[in-house]
Order: sequence, then C-alpha cells, then structure tokens
Amino acid sequence: KLAEICFVSRNTILNDLKTVKTELAKYNLWLVYENKSGYSIVNCSIKKRAVFLYYLSLIIHLVKQRLVNFIDYEDVQFNFEKLSKIETELKIEYVEGTLFQLAVLISVIKRKNSSAEIYNIEEQNITKSLEYQLMQKYFPELSSTEQRYFTLQLLASRLQMVRLSESKNKQDTSLMSLAQNMVQEFERLACIELNNKKELVDKLFIHLNSSLYRYRYGIVEGNPLAREIENSYPELFHITKKVSESLSKAIGYPITNGEVAYLTMHFGAHLRRSGNKKGVVRVLLVCPSGI
Repeated sequence: KLAEICFVSRNTILNDLKTVKTELAKYNLWLVYENKSGYSIVNCSIKKRAVFLYYLSLIIHLVKQRLVNFIDYEDVQFNFEKLSKIETELKIEYVEGTLFQLAVLISVIKRKNSSAEIYNIEEQNITKSLEYQLMQKYFPELSSTEQRYFTLQLLASRLQMVRLSESKNKQDTSLMSLAQNMVQEFERLACIELNNKKELVDKLFIHLNSSLYRYRYGIVEGNPLAREIENSYPELFHITKKVSESLSKAIGYPITNGEVAYLTMHFGAHLRRSGNKKGVVRVLLVCPSGI
C-alpha cells in the first residue's frame, strides 16, 4: 500500500521504515508490526501527536496541494471551516497554517478513534476558557478529553496562560542546566567564547520555562519571521538548529523550525549586544574524484 502511494518499490519502503524506526526511537516511540493488524506506532499518545505535527509541518505544502492521498481532504476542509469560525468568534488571528494543521490532526484522530489525556496541566485554566466552550459547540463529536487537548492547542498558540504544575524547584534546576548546556554547545559549534554568558543563560531559561509544555504537547505555534530569519542569518540559524538537536534529545520531543527561529533571535541579539563579531573562515574543499 505504501509502495503504491509513494510510487516506489517494496524494498525502498522497507528501507524507509528502518529510518522511521530510528527517528521514532529518538522520542521513545516504537514502530511495531503484527501479521493481522500491520504496522503501528506505540507508546505515549501525546508524544505521537507531537511528532506527527512536527513532521506534518515539513510536508504541509504537499498536503495543501492534496498530494498526500491518505488524508480525507473533505473532512479536513470541514474541520478547518469550523476552526475558522472559532477564530472569528474569539476575535483573534492565528498564525497562518496553525488552524490547517489542527484540522488535519482532528481528521486523523476521528478516523483512528484515539484519545490523548493531558497531564501536569492546570485543567481549570482550560475548561473555563472561551476556547473550550467553542470546541464543545463546534466539535461535539469529540470526547471531552479531545476537546481539552485541542483547547490547549488553541490557547497555547496565542498566549501562554497554561502553567505546568510540576515541582517548581526540580523543574527550575533542570531547565537552568539545559540552558547552560545550550550555551556551551553554541560556543563549541560557533568556535567563539561568548561574553556575559549568564545573561544569555537567564534569557534562555525564561524562554524554555514558557515553551516546555509546547514541546511536550506538540503545540502548533507558527513563527511568521521564521523563513526571514533563516534566509537573513543562515549560519546563525544552522548553528542554533544543531544546538536545538541537543535540546530535543534532552527533552525527548522534536523542535520545530519556528522554535529554532525564536532561539536564533536570542543568540543573535546576545551576539550583537555583547560585541561578538562573526569571523569568516575561507575553506577550500578538494575532491579527488572531481565531483
């Protein structure tokens, strides 16, 4: 079936599935096969959705062109129209692409009849929100658990009003260590020594403190400046993306390009303020085969 969809051979699909297993293992998800039921991904449903939304964002242009033929586009359009009505009633405007990705996810979970419970979040902030009331109004077919999940997506995509209710001291220590490691990794990759490192570490700590639950729940959060930042500061963006890989490994969740762009802004602003100058290294690549 996959070979038909992708117009490739069976062997190509089998090799690709090995890559899929490797990628999923980074997030403690496992691709398993059973004779009667076929392939499935097992472990935390919230994490599965976070990974799904991350990879969906990478092929969203194909989805919008209706080239991914296992997606029910009529249902996606139906969901998107209802989400747009919620947006209108809230009198806000989400970043372009946010609602479309959620519309795709809703379509997939309705077909799979899956469920994702939300943990470590103050539920009162969710159920008392206008977003939750509108989810109940426009998506009565979803369970209350799913309505809360998508309410969290809508809330977190426009403001940071949901707080983690984990032990504060334990979380603070872990995040501070994470911020310090990111700065050290940036220095290593950029081959520079930053001035006023504590200032940068503190700013990254504050950023991570407000962003951590977005990583954990796969919150769809676009960054309208992401492409501009990537094009204007390609070296800085690339180094920050490598730093984000260590962050992703530490927390066990994927980091989107939009989030990489936010982190790039932190590093770039600090470089500018502290007077670090970007050096240019001239490199000659010599290949014996002439390619």
